[in-house]
This record gives sequence, C-alpha cells and structure tokens, in this order.
Amino acid sequence: MNIILLAPPAAGKGTQASLLTKKYGFKHISTGELLRKSLEANDAVSLEIKETMQAGKLVSDAIILQLIEKEFLVAEQGIILDGFPRNKTQALKYAELLTSLGQEIDYVFYLAVPKAVAMERIFGRRTCPSCGKIYNSRALENKEKCMDCNTALVKREDDTEETFDLRYETYIKETSPLIAFYQEQGLLYEIDASLSTEEVFASIEKVLSKESE
Repeated sequence: MNIILLAPPAAGKGTQASLLTKKYGFKHISTGELLRKSLEANDAVSLEIKETMQAGKLVSDAIILQLIEKEFLVAEQGIILDGFPRNKTQALKYAELLTSLGQEIDYVFYLAVPKAVAMERIFGRRTCPSCGKIYNSRALENKEKCMDCNTALVKREDDTEETFDLRYETYIKETSPLIAFYQEQGLLYEIDASLSTEEVFASIEKVLSKESE
C-alpha cells in the first residue's frame, strides 16, 4: 500500500505517519530524513548531496527519487511518503517511478488545518532531541522532559513566526495545487487535522477500513 500525506506546516504529518507505521508496519519515508541518512553513506551520491546542501541549493528531484526507489526495495507492508511530492512536477515524476516499479498510489490524505491553528502549534511545539517525539506545551502540564526517555525537551530554532510564514507561503504556492491534482484522480481524502491526534488517526483509519471492505 502506498500513501502520500499532504499538509501545511504543523498539521501533524509526522505524528500520523508514526502511528500508521506502528499499527500497520508501513515504511515511513521522510525526504528530510532520507537526505540526512544518505549523508552517512559516504558514496558518490552522498558527496553530491553534501556539496549541494553546503552550497545552499536544493537537492535535485532525480536524487530524491533515486533515494525513494531504494526504500521501495526494502519496504514490506507499504510506503508512507511525507514531504514529497511538493509540487506537480515532482508528482508526475513520482508517478513515473511508481509505474516503472509496477506500483501505484492508493491514498492521498490531505491533513487540513487553518493557518491560525498551525501557527499556535508551531509556537507551542517541543521536541525530544533524543527520541524525536514531539509534544505541545499546552499538553505538558509544566513538564519539561520527554515522557518516553526523560530527556529535556527543546524548542526548535526555526519555530518562529517569520520562518512559519515563509514555510506556509511556500506550501500555498507550490504544494496546495496538488490537492486538486490528486482529487481529480479520485485519490484524495480530506482529514480535519485541527482535531486531536487520536481523532485524526481515527478518521484516517476509517478511510482505510472502509476502502478495504
């Protein structure tokens, strides 16, 4: 099963991907994590990625797709793609890759959340630097350590209003057109991501269970 998660910043893509991975055994592919992981490989591709990133440029779609293709080879239960495609050009190239692998997209979940709600989440976000778990300051009840590994939580340096506005505008300009693109193909399912984590997950599960009947 191949799933794409589309959402503006702070909609909870990573959280929902983790929940789906834990329950169904899907392989969560975050392009950001893929790039970080590839830098450890010490091969020609990792060298090219490192030089590109150090120059402040974007890694090419070709390299991203090459990394994604490798993940398909080791995924057993299915793929959850998070952070790619970001625009229609990438969506078309991803479709070509899937065709070459004899695969297809099963679901595109659009996690819809108002900008004001997303901004509030960004400012209240706290992250565990050890295990990567994300918390919201409102739900912490004055606790400052991860409930899983007891590591002190931190606020990301880029969780600022200026950075959020830039990321959100980029999303509106480049990524939001994919909503109509996948809707026209009958693949899109809109989920109200302003609800609690549990409610959002239940909504996704409802789609998956209904479609599998």
